[in-house]
Amino acid sequence: MSTLDHSTAISISPSKKERIQHVRERRDASIAKVQPAIPAFAERLSSSVTTVPGKILTDDEISITEKPVRELLDLLAKEKLTAVAVTRAFLRRAVVAQNLVNCIAELKPVEALERAEALDKYFQEHKRPIGSLHGLPIIRVGVIASTSLAVLETLYDASAIFFARTTQPQTLVAMDTSSELYGTTVNPYNTEGSPLGIGSDTGGSIRQPAGVNGLYGFKPSSGRLTLFGMSGLFARREQIPSVIGPMCPSLDGVELVMRVAAGARHDRIDQSLPPLGWREDIDFLKRGDATRRSKVGILWDDGHVTPHPPVRRALRETVEKLRAQDDIEVVEFHPPDHQHGLEIWARLIFADNGEGMLGLLKEGDEELRPLIKWAFHENPHMRHHTLHEVWEWTGKRDAFRAEYLSRWNATTGKAGSSSYEDAMDVLLSPNFPGGAFPIDKTKYWGYTSIFNLLDYPALAFPVTTGNPEKDRIDADFNPRNEDDRLVHEVYDPELYRGVPISLQLVGRRWDDEKVLQAMRFIEERIGAAELASSAT
Repeated sequence: MSTLDHSTAISISPSKKERIQHVRERRDASIAKVQPAIPAFAERLSSSVTTVPGKILTDDEISITEKPVRELLDLLAKEKLTAVAVTRAFLRRAVVAQNLVNCIAELKPVEALERAEALDKYFQEHKRPIGSLHGLPIIRVGVIASTSLAVLETLYDASAIFFARTTQPQTLVAMDTSSELYGTTVNPYNTEGSPLGIGSDTGGSIRQPAGVNGLYGFKPSSGRLTLFGMSGLFARREQIPSVIGPMCPSLDGVELVMRVAAGARHDRIDQSLPPLGWREDIDFLKRGDATRRSKVGILWDDGHVTPHPPVRRALRETVEKLRAQDDIEVVEFHPPDHQHGLEIWARLIFADNGEGMLGLLKEGDEELRPLIKWAFHENPHMRHHTLHEVWEWTGKRDAFRAEYLSRWNATTGKAGSSSYEDAMDVLLSPNFPGGAFPIDKTKYWGYTSIFNLLDYPALAFPVTTGNPEKDRIDADFNPRNEDDRLVHEVYDPELYRGVPISLQLVGRRWDDEKVLQAMRFIEERIGAAELASSAT
């Protein structure tokens, strides 16, 4: 089974070349086990490959792999679809995705189909599904686990089927997915390979890829989903905690994962978690109170980098629709200096001067990819910090969090009042300065990483697509700084044609349920983006 390489020219020693060859051969061997086989593709394809799956997969496979997760689970629960048929459809679609964009690290066709057969057999014998995720195929981003990862075990116990592991960036410190092992993963714009995916987020690694692919991506507050069983340098860094969260073509899927995984009460095995479970029975928006309007704050930009024209249009059009609703109040939000917050985030993320990651790369004889070289060698915040300096910057983090919360609570609109209940429910902001940037050009993470610093739950969601006729280049653009200039220079209206544009909905810490309830409420009022349901 041959696949497109998507590699860039790098210097490879013989021993390293053998390791890379071994990893890729193992991946290709796992792909070759998927039957009926998918033919190899031509080397040159158009920049958008969103229509290709429909030309290769059967009508039934397209129908299965494009169903919303709630409908898919309903059909599985009623035995109108078998777990084997669903799993085989998603396996074949994953092979198509790999051929097009180089996104698969490993497929598990034998294990996945054996599990699907066992689930079908149970259903035939007992006339009911085993768990709430009976027969649902799920992809996971490569997560290093010292033991079984508790969140994945919970989804497995609910009868999900893990069938694929996707590629990830070298060191995880990049918004492009590129490594010496697998090469570069490109944007499809969206070859949908699973109704659900599970990833991790320390600066935007769930929300940014979800956003540029027209998906929903949710970064929970730390402590809502356990990291129990995860190892690696980022797993237990408490200054800027890594979190696990879902990516999905629909809001239903995000809600489902949080209900199952957070509702499992992992606080009983992981004492770092609060005893919250998942509180979907509470109406956090108080929609039963006719005297109360839901309050949405607006962050037009972060004061440092100007979003590209289609992002500004998406935000403007969404705000106009919200303002037209009688039961929604829109308020302007004026935060503390985001750039100061981003400096704190960067100082704490790279407190060891990157020595841990660079040591692992040296041990593996890996050459740094361009964005990793930039992050570790050209980043102005990259230097070794003493323990006392880490304490100092952690104190600055806490002070910034306190100031941010104070300003959030001050959005009551009432003189002298800073009531938590009367303040804005959620904050609407850009998710990323643009759509998918060209490879090796994504050097600004500010719109996502600020909420990692604050430890706020944040949901990336699709809104529209790029339109060159509406989203013209700003002829009179005057950059605020070097970051602003570089982001502006990346923008090309034609390259953005039809590319998904997302926004971000944010809540205060622990308000994870409120964020998802608010997203549901907003979509009920103004409608969901059509591109979110048009998985290809």
